[in-house]
Amino acid sequence: MSLPPTVVDASIHSRQVTQVTTLVRLLEALDKPEIKSKIDVRKM
Repeated sequence: MSLPPTVVDASIHSRQVTQVTTLVRLLEALDKPEIKSKIDVRKM
């Protein structure tokens, strides 16, 4: 049984939204100074 296209679009859209919010959270976490200093230490 196939789903109606609107349901498929909604599920795809919600997946994309969750991916974007995850990326935003990662970027926000990377903006924290204590995490930045840890990353800088690893690079050296």
